[in-house]
Amino acid sequence: MRSDKDKANVFATNLADVFRAEQAHIDDDVEDCITAPCHMSLPIRAFTPAEVKAELTRLNTRKAPGYDLISGQILKQLLF
Repeated sequence: MRSDKDKANVFATNLADVFRAEQAHIDDDVEDCITAPCHMSLPIRAFTPAEVKAELTRLNTRKAPGYDLISGQILKQLLF
């Protein structure tokens, strides 16, 4: 069984690999949000660790990962 520190290190390494400058592929929608006001509502509401855990338990692991390439299955593994 992996410790929380081990999981965090694997997760951090994955994010570093995904977001390396030479590998970054920003699509038009993401670039538009960076350079112009985005459709997201701000400010972001504060949340608790319990709320994060509740959302992670409801994740559909069969959906495709987002821009960060982190799948629901990977996120669920962080719970255990």
